[in-house]
Amino acid sequence: MTTVTQGSETPEAIARRAWRRTVWIALAGAVVGAIFGVVLERVGAGPGRLLVVVGCTAAVGGLAGAFSMIATTLRLTPQLQAPLGGLSRSARKTVSQAIAEQAPIEPAASDLARRAFDLARLRAISQPIALGQFLLLYLGIAGPQLPNLTDDDPFTAGFSRVLCGALLLAAVAFTPLLLRQTRAARRYIQAATEAAARQR
Repeated sequence: MTTVTQGSETPEAIARRAWRRTVWIALAGAVVGAIFGVVLERVGAGPGRLLVVVGCTAAVGGLAGAFSMIATTLRLTPQLQAPLGGLSRSARKTVSQAIAEQAPIEPAASDLARRAFDLARLRAISQPIALGQFLLLYLGIAGPQLPNLTDDDPFTAGFSRVLCGALLLAAVAFTPLLLRQTRAARRYIQAATEAAARQR
């Protein structure tokens, strides 16, 4: 398990701090965005005014939170690459398939089994962060388009609707995928732990 315990902090500790930091950064960004939206809006009362404020809130809060998550992703990337370092293509495929199928590699004390356990542990930590990062980024990109959804210009309104629709579809497609991969990694950890205990 040496690939995930090197350094002064464990990946779990890094992830916990990242989530706490991101919540505060996103909230602060949302407040700043809301204030900015109130200052910028000049369309008067009604739904248009609300969309300007909501759009600015989503844009600044979403992007601020996404960049916070990106910093954590970059920090965890070398650790995510370490378990597969030096392995052949077939060995990498074996590790990935074992995690996806939640079928522990045996014997549990082998180098490949340890690498699979380390990779599953890191994926269980990093994939929720990746999901949060993507959703916040999508929110930040869609935010500025919200006021244009009701624009009188057909081209502007059409472009914003297509972009927001595409972002929504991407979120709907990627969210279940990342959640499924996270569950598979966690189940592999549990199955591998139980298999190792039986072999002792």
